Amino acid sequence: MEQTNDNGGAEQDLAGTKPAGKAEATVKARVLVDCDHGKPNDVVALPKSVALAAEKAGIVDSTREAVAYAESIAPQE
Repeated sequence: MEQTNDNGGAEQDLAGTKPAGKAEATVKARVLVDCDHGKPNDVVALPKSVALAAEKAGIVDSTREAVAYAESIAPQE
């Protein structure tokens, strides 16, 4: 018996978890500690999965209030 992996013609990433070419949604987050994402109070845009992991680790906060606060204290250009 022949097995096929019909994914509707969509290419998949190496992990086979999602179709290739589909960009992951980004979210704004306030950086809480000096890290790879930035310095404290920086507002950064991160892929949703990265933001969730960083939030779990306590290094960013993506709540609307945290982002608004960080934006309100950012130096004006």
